[in-house]
Amino acid sequence: MNLTDKIVVVAGASKNTGRVIALAAADAGANLVVAARSASAIQAVAGEIEARGRQALAVTADMADAQQARAIITSAVERFGRVDALIYNAAYMHQRAFLKIDEAHWDQMLDTNLKGYFVTAQAAAQAMVDARIGGSIVGIASTAGVVGFPNNADYCASKGGMVTLTKAMAMDLSRYGIRANCIASGFINGESVAEAEQAGGGAVLQALRDFLPSRRFAEQSEIASAALFLASNASSYCNGSVLSVDGGLTLGNLPSGR
Repeated sequence: MNLTDKIVVVAGASKNTGRVIALAAADAGANLVVAARSASAIQAVAGEIEARGRQALAVTADMADAQQARAIITSAVERFGRVDALIYNAAYMHQRAFLKIDEAHWDQMLDTNLKGYFVTAQAAAQAMVDARIGGSIVGIASTAGVVGFPNNADYCASKGGMVTLTKAMAMDLSRYGIRANCIASGFINGESVAEAEQAGGGAVLQALRDFLPSRRFAEQSEIASAALFLASNASSYCNGSVLSVDGGLTLGNLPSGR
């Protein structure tokens, strides 16, 4: 993917898939603004980007705070003069049965996953309109925004909101040359999978893998490749799309025949 000299903002970039996305964008030629709650972690990612010969600005921000979320885009424009692409990867997740979800958990989930996406995307789109350059907005949603998962009602609601918000943004922003797309990712290898295996959850994880037609979870680099595709001109005719990167999870629960 070619992102040479593009200014790419990655929200939620301090670890796991967000970090991989940011480094992949740097390898594709982009200069980056990376944001996360942990100052030390996001500074470390910025250092990795600069070690690759690209420019990077680290911004400490809690995406559940609208003022902090908007400030990411303000900082990007102040440093680089424009924003070419936003990739929103910030997310909060906890598993809780529907009857056990309290208002505080609901607010944390929706504020981070959905409101943060809305606020950051709106600020990025306004910067793109002001600069008259067009651009791309990419939301890292989830298959949980397409189908229901048990014990994840608030997470499903937040990711489903991301999916339909993306489609609505695509309708409103097309006139400015701005595209909006999202990724419905499935299970991804990362820290949470490793922690679950160490905690004795290997059998459950293997059952999930066996359920998938792919028989495996996604690598973080596979999500990054999809995100960079949607952020780049390679996807110039994709707008309002939901790209499933889930190993066939949303195909249904019928045996694959293998």
